[in-house]
Amino acid sequence: RAAYFDSGFELSFSAVMWTTTTTTTTTPPPPPVPCKDITLNKEQRIMTFTSPFYPNLYPANYHCDFRITSPEGTRIFMAFETLKVEYTEKCTKDYVQIEGLKDYFGVKMCGTKLPPSWMTLVSVTNTVDVTFHSDDAKQLRGFKMFIT
Repeated sequence: RAAYFDSGFELSFSAVMWTTTTTTTTTPPPPPVPCKDITLNKEQRIMTFTSPFYPNLYPANYHCDFRITSPEGTRIFMAFETLKVEYTEKCTKDYVQIEGLKDYFGVKMCGTKLPPSWMTLVSVTNTVDVTFHSDDAKQLRGFKMFIT
C-alpha cells in the first residue's frame, strides 16, 4: 500500500496481485482388486465370494458392480457367512447391495449382523447384480457369501 500527498490532496493506492489456478481432474485409479462378473456352471454350482482382502480389512474408496449368472432356467441362492461392513443409517457409506431377488427389491446391507435366517436371498431369474461400496472413513473385514 502506498500514499502520495500534494496540494492538500491525498492519493492512496494498493497493488493487487492476480493469480490464476489451474485445476486438473484425474480419473480414479482402478480398484486394487479386480472387479469381475461371476458365472456359475453345471460343474461348479457352489462358490464362495468375499470382499477384497477378506478376512483382512477391505480397501477404502472401493466400488465394484458385478453380475452373478447361473445356467439358464436356474435361480441363484445366496447366504452370508460373514457381514462386517461399516454401519450407517440407510447404509450410505459402506454397503453390499443385491438386485434381482425374488422377494426383495434392491436389498442394501451394512453393519455387523447377518441377515435374519428367515430372509432367503433367491434370484428371480438366473442373474443378480451385486454392488460392494466403501468410502474412506472406516474399513472392516467385509463379507463372505456362498452362492449356489
